[in-house]
Amino acid sequence: MMIKQLNVQLENQPGRLHVVSAAMAAAGVDICAMTVSENATAGVFRLLVSDIDRARQLMMEQQMPASVEDVVAIRISDERGSLARLLEPISAARINIVYMYAFSRAANDAIAVFRFSEPERAVETLRAHGWEPASVDALFGARGGER
Repeated sequence: MMIKQLNVQLENQPGRLHVVSAAMAAAGVDICAMTVSENATAGVFRLLVSDIDRARQLMMEQQMPASVEDVVAIRISDERGSLARLLEPISAARINIVYMYAFSRAANDAIAVFRFSEPERAVETLRAHGWEPASVDALFGARGGER
């Protein structure tokens, strides 16, 4: 199972993250996870949001280029070696990880979010080894908003 992630292109200028977060808050769009990567002139703000279509529309209204891509979210326990166990079958299948980030959900577990070079094959490989991808509903729980 894959989930949709919003990617917002940002100029490397003060206040740009504020514009995005304020627009999401005003529209009632929840942000579950986020990460920013940058170079000297621009950045990419990646977000998992409660309403992907509304979030993209908001960014386009702000004249901020935004795209949507598929990512895979996996719940992992907060114990030594859990990431290595997750990545072992991916490595053995020679599937490239384009990028990943993680966030904590509780005292002893986290969600790792992956952009794979071959997402469908990655999901099949993970499932074959007992790892079940998380849905958007699992990430947001009962907080509301469209998925």
